[in-house]
Amino acid sequence: MKEKVMIGLIGVAGFLAGMAAARHFAAGGSGGSEARQAEHGPRMGRGSERPPASFPSRSEARGLPQMIRFIRLYGISGSPEIVREIERLSTAELRSLVEELVASRPRHYSEDSEALDHLIRAAIKEWYRREGEEALRRADELEEEDTRRMILSLLINAAAYENPELGKQWADRFREEHGKDWYRFVVYEAVRGAVSRSAEDFLKVRELFKDEAVEMSLQGPFAEDFDFRKVIAAMPTGHGVAGMVSRWAMKDPEAAWETAKEVIGEHGERAGNYVGNVFQGIARVKGDDEAAKWLDGSIGEVPQEVRRMAFQSLWGVEMLMPERSTAIMNALSDREDRVLFASMLLNPHNDRGNGLAGLRALDSDATRVEALMATAAKLAPGMGSGVSEHARTVQGYFDRTMEELALPAETRDRVKAALVPE
Repeated sequence: MKEKVMIGLIGVAGFLAGMAAARHFAAGGSGGSEARQAEHGPRMGRGSERPPASFPSRSEARGLPQMIRFIRLYGISGSPEIVREIERLSTAELRSLVEELVASRPRHYSEDSEALDHLIRAAIKEWYRREGEEALRRADELEEEDTRRMILSLLINAAAYENPELGKQWADRFREEHGKDWYRFVVYEAVRGAVSRSAEDFLKVRELFKDEAVEMSLQGPFAEDFDFRKVIAAMPTGHGVAGMVSRWAMKDPEAAWETAKEVIGEHGERAGNYVGNVFQGIARVKGDDEAAKWLDGSIGEVPQEVRRMAFQSLWGVEMLMPERSTAIMNALSDREDRVLFASMLLNPHNDRGNGLAGLRALDSDATRVEALMATAAKLAPGMGSGVSEHARTVQGYFDRTMEELALPAETRDRVKAALVPE
């Protein structure tokens, strides 16, 4: 492993050193005004003369394949030497690096192209850090259209992350050119940057992009002192805030649950999904068994009229699978909660094995039948005359489930009768 790392670093250093040497050669090796020009770079207007080509071609830059391989193996975050080499470049060299790499970027996806994208974004980030809006103006004046569009797009994303107001100004200008999907990614970067700083910054971005579904971009990472409570109190209940509640529960489950209970008390069933959000955060850190124990100890604090929605929200915890359903069933100590959750796991169209797992976790045929009857009664109004495709699917599901459980014929007939609408 150490040998591979050293080979990669040598390649990076050689590649970037070669670029600097080539620029020095193109400038005639002299100092004075030429050196200052190399540092600050000429204005790259559409009608002005382009600076001399000084970046080695891909065939000449033997270090580039090594660099790409290194990033592919370890990622840009695992390649600090590459970032440091980029930071050592003059601003003019940095501009040239970005333009050349973007122009030579493969059109089709590969592992190498993904690594190259990481390198480009690292260079873009450094360029924006140095020149701010001036970097965007320079990019907008590039002559080659495809290169201009991609570099400008990446710089707008960088601006949105650091300075949402500036990013939005430029994104609004090019929204029609790049399209709605591109604009949504600008919003995503603005949100990502904001939550990395503070709750106050996020709320400002939410107001700035008030016509966009900002909540759908909540991914983190969040600032160490991020005030989740402040943001949750300011946002409407629903799926938009789910990710934030889960992230908070990963860090501080007690505080997240206390706030969730307050919101549930105020908004009732509409906030029942917060139970699943907190469960998900705990499960990600401590595993399903610990999250299930938390659920058993906390579900009693949820009003009875919200209990169904609370259990329903567990379907939204990533991909609910039988192992997680069984862990929850085994942890729940209240009989009514166990039957209710088992009944909600029954899904004739796609239960992914959860329904049978839940029923098997119950301690008697009597409770299994109780769960089956509850679900049958809920589905009965949509069964019609029993000849539709939906009705046949439901009937077949119940038949198979009761066969697996080896329930007596009399019991099966009683459950089937409950499927008939009144």
